[in-house]
Amino acid sequence: MKSVLTAGLTPQSKEEVVASFNASSLLRERLTTILDKKLQASKTTKVSVETYASPSWAYLQADANGYERAIKEVISLLSS
Repeated sequence: MKSVLTAGLTPQSKEEVVASFNASSLLRERLTTILDKKLQASKTTKVSVETYASPSWAYLQADANGYERAIKEVISLLSS
């Protein structure tokens, strides 16, 4: 569990968050699977031939990179 999830909490709130996190392993696994699929779909779209034809290609790539970074961050927060 990442310490950022409990940073700034009271000791009681921290205990509750830790307990909830530990009790939610099945849900966290499912969410991680869904996010992994979204990440793969994003990578597929990113390298599609149609994307290269766009005059805004650089902006599309930057957006895709940011999206992938955000998904990876959320996956990181969900992992134990």
